[in-house]
Amino acid sequence: MYTKALFFLFLICSTAFATPKHHQRNRHGLHRVRRGVGDKLKQWVAKIKDQAAKVLSKIQDKTVEVYNKVTGRAELLNKLKELNEQMADVKDRQISLENEIVQKHNELQQKEKEVENLKYQLEQNKNASAQEKEAAKKRLQDLMAILKQQQEAFDNDLETKSL
Repeated sequence: MYTKALFFLFLICSTAFATPKHHQRNRHGLHRVRRGVGDKLKQWVAKIKDQAAKVLSKIQDKTVEVYNKVTGRAELLNKLKELNEQMADVKDRQISLENEIVQKHNELQQKEKEVENLKYQLEQNKNASAQEKEAAKKRLQDLMAILKQQQEAFDNDLETKSL
C-alpha cells in the first residue's frame, strides 16, 4: 500500500510539473522558443535603448543650457563689478579735478586782488617819484603777465581735463 501511494504521488507530480512541448529541450540541449518572441524582445530592447538615448541627450542639453546660463550670469556680474569699480575711479577723478579747479580759481582771485591792490597803490602814489612809478608800473606789468599766463594755463588745464 505504501508503494502504491508513492507511485500515484509520482504520477501526479510528473504530470502536474510537466513542461509544455515548446519548452522542452531539443537535441542540442537548448530550449525551444516560440517564433517571433526573440524578434519582439530585440525590438523592445532597441526601443528602450533609443528612448534612453533621447532622454540622455535631453539631460545633456539641459545641463549645457543651465551651465551656459550660470556662466553667462557670472560673467555679467563680473563685468558689472568692473564697471562699478571704473565708475568709482571716474567719480574720484572727477572730485579731484573739481578740487583742482577750485584751487586754481582761488589762486586766480588772489592774484586779481593783488593786481587791484597794486592799482590802488599806484593811484595813491601818483605823487611819488618817477622811479617809484616806473617800478610800480613794472611790477604791475609783471603781475599782469603772470596773471595772463596763469589764466591761459588754467584754461588749457580745463580743456585737457574736460576731454
